Amino acid sequence: MQFARNSYGTVKRPLCVFWQQKSHDKESWGDAFTFCKILGGYLVEIGTEGEAKYIENQVNMFNDKYWVGASDVLVEGEYIWMTSMTNVSYANWGPGQPDNSGTNENCVEIWTSKEWNDGPCSNTVRYICESDMRLGFSRN
Repeated sequence: MQFARNSYGTVKRPLCVFWQQKSHDKESWGDAFTFCKILGGYLVEIGTEGEAKYIENQVNMFNDKYWVGASDVLVEGEYIWMTSMTNVSYANWGPGQPDNSGTNENCVEIWTSKEWNDGPCSNTVRYICESDMRLGFSRN
């Protein structure tokens, strides 16, 4: 099995990401989570700096912000990937983030500046789905 390689290093797992870019494809975090499942995947989970740099550069190129699969909705300040239920081990938070502004920011988005932010889960933004090609099926 081969692993993807880019200028940031080897991606540790084979993955396929797909982007929701059309203007009508902005959803709340919860709806994005559901739509990714319907599409056979899940909101992207970023495990390494190399994966993060790849995703962040794509977000910057598409010039919009995107939901990823992390949240602290279960325990404030403890971010986990909500599909695998694992701790976020790498994050590229923007200055002063996460800040839980207004005590209502529990879902993680990546800005065009390539920085991560905790935003209100009810905001409608674009989203990134991932499918684990190694397993041949999605995590449901």
